[in-house]
Amino acid sequence: MTADSPAAANPSGFMPGGLTISNSTDRSLELRVPARPEFLAVVRRALNGFAARMGLDQGVAEEFTIAVNEACTAAIVADGRDLAVSLGATDGRVEARIVHAPAQGPSSGDGGRAQLLSTLVLFSLADVVQSEAGDGTIVTRISRGRTAG
Repeated sequence: MTADSPAAANPSGFMPGGLTISNSTDRSLELRVPARPEFLAVVRRALNGFAARMGLDQGVAEEFTIAVNEACTAAIVADGRDLAVSLGATDGRVEARIVHAPAQGPSSGDGGRAQLLSTLVLFSLADVVQSEAGDGTIVTRISRGRTAG
């Protein structure tokens, strides 16, 4: 890294376009992106790199990426302003935490077909899915075993 490189000028990890990446430890990764569809590819790419670094089984990595992508898509549909995605791995599990603040606060409506489908996808791909609303934010936690079966 040279003194005139973008990373040297901005050590916080903030990138043009609103992307922030921080690498807390070897077993975690944090992203903050605008809640816009064009940033889903960035999240998926980061997930793929994280999965490879953690040595996840390929099938687990693909399912985990789809589940996290689905949770991020639901946050975008809820008209969130920003997404914070935290990834972590332990010896037996890989986990994601997606935090967003919907423009109108947590939804109390019927959810509709899209929300139902999203929920079904999440529960079919992850071992544990939890969602909590509070303080103007929604936090979704997704957890999956690191190996298939």
